[in-house]
Amino acid sequence: MKELISHIRRELLRLRDLKDEYLRRLEYLPEGKLKVDEKNGRKYYYHLLEGKATYIGRKQSGLVERLQERRFAEEMLKTAGDDEACLLRTLAVLQPVSPESIRRKLPKAYISEVSSIITDGEAWADAPYMKKSSYGRYEDPSQLTMKGDYVRSKSELNIANMMYMKGIPYRYEEVTELCGETIAPDFAVYRESDGKVLFLEHFGMMYNRKYRDDFAWKVHLYIKAGYMPYRDVFFTFEDLDGNIDTQFIDYLMETYFR
Repeated sequence: MKELISHIRRELLRLRDLKDEYLRRLEYLPEGKLKVDEKNGRKYYYHLLEGKATYIGRKQSGLVERLQERRFAEEMLKTAGDDEACLLRTLAVLQPVSPESIRRKLPKAYISEVSSIITDGEAWADAPYMKKSSYGRYEDPSQLTMKGDYVRSKSELNIANMMYMKGIPYRYEEVTELCGETIAPDFAVYRESDGKVLFLEHFGMMYNRKYRDDFAWKVHLYIKAGYMPYRDVFFTFEDLDGNIDTQFIDYLMETYFR
């Protein structure tokens, strides 16, 4: 069941990328629809916009192609949206079948002391924990993730949603003590294969000197505490235009977070 749920989440991620692609295309395509009349074997195209039909001459053949492309993009968006809604409904009713998930559903009278302490990544991710407040940060959390929590940037939103779609349990900005310092890693990630908690830190303002200094301080702190980069703690970055390498992040998750 877990494999099926993971597959559905990957497909949802693909559909969302597809929708984003065709939404971008629509921004550069003309508004309106096409109408065609056929006379003596020849097609006459009309541009329908705001209730008005305007004939499209031969010199405007590019407009016909762009309106055809628009209709195709709209159909792609509709179909992808329908599939996404169907998969989300399916995901809502699917339940992992495991001893731990079944025990958590039982009334207290049927849970022994031994079984009550059994947990898993999902329970760990959903359990209450101390989150960092907004002090000392550049933005307050305002981006709502698919999991239902708020993160501080669109890049963190993408990362959180990728982990959620892949079924990777995580906590956002959990207060953590390292070598006498209090920090809140962007993401604490539970690796179910060995029960180990890893950290993922995202850095998006490396053009800012103070931000770079904070990054260097954090790397030093992690190493001092025994957390080795790209073994126990992982770092992701944005380019100067604010873009992230989703392929690399996907590789990290599939290679180290399973």
